[in-house]
Amino acid sequence: MRLTSVTVLFVVALLLRTTGGVTPREVPGLLLIGSGDLAANFLFGIASSRGQVSIASVLGSLYPVVTTLLARVVVKERLQRVQQAGVVLAVGGAVLIAL
Repeated sequence: MRLTSVTVLFVVALLLRTTGGVTPREVPGLLLIGSGDLAANFLFGIASSRGQVSIASVLGSLYPVVTTLLARVVVKERLQRVQQAGVVLAVGGAVLIAL
């Protein structure tokens, strides 16, 4: 799936002769993000084939929590109370399901 989307984006960029506003300075960060996404999907595939699918899918669905926490750590974004409650409830729910 990733190979297909990268190929399509590459062809579109060639046809339109644009990179969509991506500067050369941003490429290393984008490659790091893409590599992280690829690794996460690979590890999810391993976890769901060798472990309990119910636990792997619940933990895999927590990616918005990780994104929210990274926003807090990396760009110092403050979480609103409702977001904090959502993080606590999501992690608590994952713990309960994993038990």
